[in-house]
Amino acid sequence: MRAKEKTEAKTRRCCYAMLWIILVLVTFNTGYAEVSSNLHRQETVGKKSRRVEEAWWENDEGTRVFAEDLGWASVRYEYNKKPRCIRESYYDLDGNLCVIRDGYAVVQQKWDGNGRLLWRAYFDEKENPVIGPEGYHKRENKYDHLKLDSTINYGTDGELLRSDSLWAVLQYTYNSKRQCLKAEYFNADRLPMNGPGGFAVMERAYVKTEMSSEYFYDEKGNMVYNSARGYAGYLQTYEDNRLARVEYFGADGKLMMYKGRYAYIENEYEKSRKNPARVHYFDQEGNPAIQPGGWASVGYTYDAKGRADTVTYYNESDERTTTSEGISKIQRTYAKTGDISREAYYDIDDRLMLHPEKGYAIVTRRIQSKGIYRYEEYFDEEKNPMNLQGGYHGISYKWKKGRKISETFIDFDRKPVNGIDGYATVMYEYDEDGNNIAREYLNAEGEPVDGGKGYYRCEITYYHEKPRSYQYYGVDGTATNGPEGVHELQYKYDEHSAVAEISCFGNEGEAVLCKNGWHRYAQRRDDAGRVVEKSYFDTEGYLVVGQDGWAGQTTAYNDRGKVLMRSTYGIDGNPAPAGDTYATVFYQYNEETGILEAVFYFDGQGQSVRCENGYNGVWYLRNDQGTVIGERYVDENTEIMMIEKGYAGTDYEYNEEGRVAKITYVNLAGQPVEIGIGYCAVEMDYDENGKVVMQHFMNLRGEEVYARDVTENR
Repeated sequence: MRAKEKTEAKTRRCCYAMLWIILVLVTFNTGYAEVSSNLHRQETVGKKSRRVEEAWWENDEGTRVFAEDLGWASVRYEYNKKPRCIRESYYDLDGNLCVIRDGYAVVQQKWDGNGRLLWRAYFDEKENPVIGPEGYHKRENKYDHLKLDSTINYGTDGELLRSDSLWAVLQYTYNSKRQCLKAEYFNADRLPMNGPGGFAVMERAYVKTEMSSEYFYDEKGNMVYNSARGYAGYLQTYEDNRLARVEYFGADGKLMMYKGRYAYIENEYEKSRKNPARVHYFDQEGNPAIQPGGWASVGYTYDAKGRADTVTYYNESDERTTTSEGISKIQRTYAKTGDISREAYYDIDDRLMLHPEKGYAIVTRRIQSKGIYRYEEYFDEEKNPMNLQGGYHGISYKWKKGRKISETFIDFDRKPVNGIDGYATVMYEYDEDGNNIAREYLNAEGEPVDGGKGYYRCEITYYHEKPRSYQYYGVDGTATNGPEGVHELQYKYDEHSAVAEISCFGNEGEAVLCKNGWHRYAQRRDDAGRVVEKSYFDTEGYLVVGQDGWAGQTTAYNDRGKVLMRSTYGIDGNPAPAGDTYATVFYQYNEETGILEAVFYFDGQGQSVRCENGYNGVWYLRNDQGTVIGERYVDENTEIMMIEKGYAGTDYEYNEEGRVAKITYVNLAGQPVEIGIGYCAVEMDYDENGKVVMQHFMNLRGEEVYARDVTENR
């Protein structure tokens, strides 16, 4: 408990000093049904013919309407010959330019002959410069040959401007081989400043064509963590032109546990082979680091073309072991195209075994061309053809012009067979840009069917190559509900090209609630692309409790990009429990290793509170390899406490495969204590696939008081 004593005071300061942020929520009602489009129309603009696309909102009667919440009635896109969008304009019902919710009416873009974006700029309805949603009027990209040299943000006056990304200039430096040596962030005064990742400068070095190091620094030249990468430094060492070692460093310049898994990797080679025969993982002290799968190193053999055909797992003693899934070895065979044509799984005795999740021991594929399979079939540990739980032996694929147009469940004779969802075949349709615009379901006789998914046809529309809506129809062509219990799902995306909103609509285009009780789900990301807020809304735009038990959730991250605090809030926008006693979970990490040390729970007012299991927090005890060997429960003063179940924590022991072999319940002094029916420990037996088959309940004298066959409940 020394680790607990050293950090106790710091924990209290961190936990009780948290800042609560009350979210301001803007509510609105939609008032429109759907967007209609006129795509790929050619128009003469000036002396040039351009491709033009238009879209507008319509109500239930098919009349154009103004979308109040979005601030526009129609949008027009103009393209160059590539085609690349060069102008995006928004209009009201009278055909006049109008400023939309995001604060602009027009976006203009310019591209060079190589299809690279030169600049993007925002304008109002009179085409005067305005600040766009990312905090700048114009963003300009400059190139040195084919490499991006710099990105510069300008205000409406043409002066440098710090954008919402917190920087004004992003500058790159290259060597004579056009390899990036440095990336630097500057403010509007061209002074160094920390950018979105929490660093001001990124520096790289190379060995011939390979990057050998990458380090991050703040504006004062101190090493700092890149919040997106989770480390401050990265170093690769080469021997005989082969990668020998990969190391990760913290802000103090010392080795750190990358993602809590390993501090460095060493590659072991055979003779003059270019590919490693073994890859070993270590902690900061040079001890083998057990990976989440329960192994410490991986061995490889290769075919004549250098492709890994055998993968074998080893423990910290350099002995053959199995992963947490019970797999000790994987063998692969490759087709001429380089695709895997056969993959088989073996236990520690080199016997074929069923993959516990995939359900088969061998999968074989007939390859037509690169990335295109004709058949995929499954076999058991005796190499006999087998059916998966879905009731099929394999899948047959058909392709046209490199696009998959159907996939069919097949039996042992490669004939169509209905799966458990009631269909045998899924058919795919595409537009001229290659986007999948529809899928349909057929039974084994090739007839349309409302499969187990509850619909026959799903139609998909796109916005800038991203799915914008999904609509579902029955066999008779009438609108029906899809998996979420609604006819249509509409999607919106953020600047990271990630989903920002999902909204639900009924058969007539009306706003409706999905089967989980919400109309609209929204999520917001930070500059590093991490989700920082999630919310559910009803059809009137008010917060509503979703399937997760909360109306909203916020997440804060530390400088290593790990979750520091996660809070839920209710329909009033204030922190509130999500079905349990706590509204906020606070995570504490070791400052040197970045490994999770403790978790603490708080109510909606920021006061320490007990979770549903009866404690205010939990400390994790780890060994030198970072593996959790125990947990201790603490009260509001971070003092170890006995919970109602009669113990203060648990200790863990592991078997040679890295699985938990024994759980011991302990008292305040860390000594075993009997609970329940008089046992103080539970010992586990595993089968060859790594699944628990028996649990033995032991008393303080080491006697078995009860045994339970876990397989009876499967």
